[in-house]
Amino acid sequence: MKNFIPKVVFILTVLLFTFPLFSFAEECQTGTCTNPTYQEINRLLTEKALEYHIPPEIVKAVAFTESDWDQFKNNQPHISEDGGIGIMQITDNENQFNFNREKLKYDITYNIEAGLKVLNYNFHERSGIAHGGDLPAINEMNPNVIEHWYFAVMAYNGRVQVNSPVYKDSGNRNMNSYQDKVFTRIENTNPGLSLARELIEVKVSDLEYRTGGTLTFKKDYQVSSKLHSTNQRFQRYDLVVAKPKLNIRTNPLTTSRSLGEVGNENVLTVVETFKYDQSTATNAARSNNFVWYPVEASNNRNGYVASSYLQPFGKRIKGPDRYATAVEISKQGWDQASTVVLTTGQNFPDALSGAPLAYKLDAPILVTKSDQLVASTKAEIQRLKATNVVILGSEAAVSGDVEKSLRSMGISIKRIGGSDRYETAKLIADELGSSKTTAIVASGRNFPDALAVAPYAAQNGYPILLSKEDQLPTSTEAALKAHNIQETIVVGGTAVISNSIKNQLPKATRISGADRYKTAVAVLKELNHTSDQGQVYIATGSNFADALTGSVLAAKKGSPVLLTGGWNVVDGDVLDVIGQNEIDFFNILGGSSAVSEDEINRLNIQ
Repeated sequence: MKNFIPKVVFILTVLLFTFPLFSFAEECQTGTCTNPTYQEINRLLTEKALEYHIPPEIVKAVAFTESDWDQFKNNQPHISEDGGIGIMQITDNENQFNFNREKLKYDITYNIEAGLKVLNYNFHERSGIAHGGDLPAINEMNPNVIEHWYFAVMAYNGRVQVNSPVYKDSGNRNMNSYQDKVFTRIENTNPGLSLARELIEVKVSDLEYRTGGTLTFKKDYQVSSKLHSTNQRFQRYDLVVAKPKLNIRTNPLTTSRSLGEVGNENVLTVVETFKYDQSTATNAARSNNFVWYPVEASNNRNGYVASSYLQPFGKRIKGPDRYATAVEISKQGWDQASTVVLTTGQNFPDALSGAPLAYKLDAPILVTKSDQLVASTKAEIQRLKATNVVILGSEAAVSGDVEKSLRSMGISIKRIGGSDRYETAKLIADELGSSKTTAIVASGRNFPDALAVAPYAAQNGYPILLSKEDQLPTSTEAALKAHNIQETIVVGGTAVISNSIKNQLPKATRISGADRYKTAVAVLKELNHTSDQGQVYIATGSNFADALTGSVLAAKKGSPVLLTGGWNVVDGDVLDVIGQNEIDFFNILGGSSAVSEDEINRLNIQ
């Protein structure tokens, strides 16, 4: 954070010079300046907030606290006694940001953008006492979290004693500060949103009240209260949960007909991006700072719900088939990738061991038909700008015709395929080339156990080797010796890998459950490999493709995979593993035919 002011001034100056040339509004040239409608101001504030990665709730409340959303007053530019200009009341008396004063007066979009630059400057450049800033950081300073903007909002008005979070004499919480007025406005205009405002971590002893009225902070803060992300960033196929008794309405309007209340355990699917409130009443337009989301609820109820009552629950990552779902999974993790791992989407054996190699190569796993390169897969390889494809499996799995199609795209190809699935797993381990002396051993007869452990194996660089239930294949024996494996983790019960096989393995431990679903739970409970706390990937245990392609994404995100399908998702084991790992965000792999809406609803146990 050293020399952060010159750096930001340079960046902002460059940005300002890129704005289009300004011309006064025609009505202002004749001396009559008119504010846009409140609906239009709401749209401008929301869109610009999202563009600048600031919670719209923050921006709309700051603008209202500053100006009542007035760019103009009495048909003239709104200029306050202290020189603040326009809807965001920009001062910049020392020309720190080099704003164009005339544009601030007449161009509401320019004025809003200037205010957002100041807010972002406060948040990103001034925050972090430990790093030389003059504002405290809160937790990890996630810009999507509304409460993390508390001190940046304070600094918008001034780092002064009247804005102290606590009173100097009593140490009691000061709810009359500028920033708390903004946060009160957020709560009042977003019904159902109750922010964490206690700030019990801030003590008078942390603050220095200086002569002249300024306020100095001595430390950053770790806030333990449950904080709130903006509710105005949800996208298509996001999963949300609503507070009880929230009405689903026919239109984005509080007075439109209700289709019924959202039940306590219903997870809603966002089907489109948000819509603005359609109310034409002035008071409603100013007071309803939330947006409306078109959602799909249980019993095929499609309608609109207010954003402020919603909390994120997860995301459904899906396409119309397994090939397209793999593409959507790829898009979640990779904007670009030089290498892609490709395998057949029609059978599982050759791909079971692929996740650790894909993870090492930072490559998504895509699937294709055995005899042709699927169009959606081809398009994704092109989007990723990949120049290399690693094919898992022999030509019986991925044909020469697929290889020919790839070569016509200018792709370099490496094929890893043995005479059977066990040799292919050994060859993948060879290509992985890990120096680790631990290996995973799973059944080669079926896919669930290998895919449940795949994220853990990938993150740790452990090869996944395969075995028959009652015979250790020679290829697996050779891999154990070639890679100097000193310790093995057997995944699955004795029905899939017998004790006699386990006893032949070096220093073997077994992780298993009563079935494939319980085994996936056991993997998470015993290996506890979550680094991205609170997230899990859910895939069907009845088919391999979604769990396979999702396993490397899960590894990339530091999250486990759990399996569903014919599984009582809220039994004791699952409740334990969700609670112990504080899982509250569920990435659902595949459409409703893979993981049903009922199964998702049963996951909502909070």
